[in-house]
Amino acid sequence: MSRRGRGVIGFLSGVAQSLAPFVARVVLCLAFLPLGWSALAGSSRFDPEATQILTQSLGISLDVAEDGSSAGSTYLELALVLHERHIGPEVPLARVIAGTQLVGGVLILIGFLSRVVSVAFLLILGVLYLPNDITPEALRTMAQFADADRLLTLVHLSAAALCLLVVAQGPGYLSLDTLIFGTRDDDPLEID
Repeated sequence: MSRRGRGVIGFLSGVAQSLAPFVARVVLCLAFLPLGWSALAGSSRFDPEATQILTQSLGISLDVAEDGSSAGSTYLELALVLHERHIGPEVPLARVIAGTQLVGGVLILIGFLSRVVSVAFLLILGVLYLPNDITPEALRTMAQFADADRLLTLVHLSAAALCLLVVAQGPGYLSLDTLIFGTRDDDPLEID
């Protein structure tokens, strides 16, 4: 290959190396920020069984309808998942997770404390989503995408992979981390 050909390929490779962390951060923001927002600002309807767990086991005060259902903040759905997995204290931890998703989504987008936020997102994925998703049956049939659950498993695995990319590669050059803490010595776009 000619020297000019290697230069073009090298430049394109440098552009890809610079953009990959930025694109990963944008996708992670789009994945986590709406979850945090809806958990903190939204409301959910709980069936009688969930209402019983929330009121009796978790001590949440809810207005219970005649049919035994109730309405409450969406972050209580996270509390129910934490209760099911025996991770407590459920309600305060659910609020922390929702806040981390919201604030972390903003921080990852602007590229500030990106590695720390990515590790927090990995912990959230590991506690809330991936344990139910990764089963031998799900992995065997992953390529079929026969239903929404398998597709959701792929989405959770993809988010975990993007978090690992940001942890390993850093936030990239289009970030506040680079602006504040300085650039690395191995700038892929640097011209010799």
